[in-house]
Amino acid sequence: VEAALDRLEEFVEQIDNAGNLHRMGGLAPLLDLGLLEGAERGPEVRAKALLVLGVATQNNPPVQEDVLTLEGLGRLAARLPRCSPGDVGGGGDAGGDAGGDSAAFCGKLLFAASALVKNNASIQARASDVGIFDWMLGPGIAHPSLAVAKKAMGTLETVLAQSPELPLLAKLSASTAMQASVADTLLAHIRGKTSAEESDTDAPEKALRLVGRLLALRPMLFPADFQPALAAAAAEARARCERAFVAGDELCEALVGLAAQADLALTARDIGDDEL
Repeated sequence: VEAALDRLEEFVEQIDNAGNLHRMGGLAPLLDLGLLEGAERGPEVRAKALLVLGVATQNNPPVQEDVLTLEGLGRLAARLPRCSPGDVGGGGDAGGDAGGDSAAFCGKLLFAASALVKNNASIQARASDVGIFDWMLGPGIAHPSLAVAKKAMGTLETVLAQSPELPLLAKLSASTAMQASVADTLLAHIRGKTSAEESDTDAPEKALRLVGRLLALRPMLFPADFQPALAAAAAEARARCERAFVAGDELCEALVGLAAQADLALTARDIGDDEL
């Protein structure tokens, strides 16, 4: 089955072929293969099926709409809670009654969900209704698998740029506890506490981009002590980067630039009208 899925992945990489998949009756079995458990479907097979689904739907509006007609969005959303950190299964097992889904499976699940919602405002609104973005901003960015956390942060930043009025922002603005939790998680990514390798600048970069996007849309987010905490975390990120590369490396300077933009937004909100 995995070999067949490998061939199917190559087939749907071409947009026209992906569009033919549903007409040939291939999308529904692919969804079932990825989301329905059975003795004949090991975790690797289900994860591979979700990968193929994501490849078929990304940047392909007709296929995205086909997936919606199969209730694919709701089915993907319904599986996400099993990827919450407290429920994630260990090892290579995709989970059963004894626990949640594995990090490998969750990564492919989130990839499929992200591919479905990107670049489509109407689908993003529906994804918001079924809680996909709530999961991403909560368990998603705090996931113990760095790959899953990075995908959640990157997807959120993209979606918020495309749909800046998502209800998620109002929920975040209304909850100081949620703001504090999100701030702590993003600061940990920026400091590198979630990255084993100092050369991995991807997680700090994605966290800084998400901080910047959130502040651009809601300047008053995060507690008063967030600005100095962000400055300290950004300094640590820069130091880690320069130890892995060299001072002035473009990857390190990119982190500095993103941190400076966020700091500017935080400073601007503290300027009174009489100072303008």
